[in-house]
Amino acid sequence: MEKGSLAGALIVQTLLLAAALPVVVSALRRIRAFERFVPPVGARRVHFDREIGEAFPVDLLPPELAPRISSGEALFLFAGPHCGICPVVLPSLGGFSRSFSHVQFVVCCAEPWKDLELKLPRRVRILESRSLFIHLGVNMQPYAVRTIDGIIVEYGIINVPEHVESILLSRISSLRGAARA
Repeated sequence: MEKGSLAGALIVQTLLLAAALPVVVSALRRIRAFERFVPPVGARRVHFDREIGEAFPVDLLPPELAPRISSGEALFLFAGPHCGICPVVLPSLGGFSRSFSHVQFVVCCAEPWKDLELKLPRRVRILESRSLFIHLGVNMQPYAVRTIDGIIVEYGIINVPEHVESILLSRISSLRGAARA
């Protein structure tokens, strides 16, 4: 009799698990779809003097870089030689600059950074501009700002290379979502 009740309990548990599985899978799919259209606001909680949709101060850029930023896509990574996380994030820019070849990558430093050009591929521009840091209100590093045609479309603090990828993909996801609607 005990074997029968154990077998019955096992059958009931299996049926409950089989009934719950589609509900759990459906909920996870909905969460995943929702995350594609929600920007990473946690990274934006760090102070920044601009909002999404505002113009990037292209007039503070060198003359050879300003036209590329005004009429294309760019990712500015604000970094510095005393930043503890920057050495972890900077090497990833090589792979991202190959994968996102249409995006101009710019590492912006507020002060001179010895041997920085040795750590980055030639595709990544290095810009020393304390005034850009001050004008945008960047006070934490590394910090990324994504622009399209000179307009800020995404920004946030970067802690790992995956955050750079998130900022690069977030606008693409938003554009795809708008196209479907």
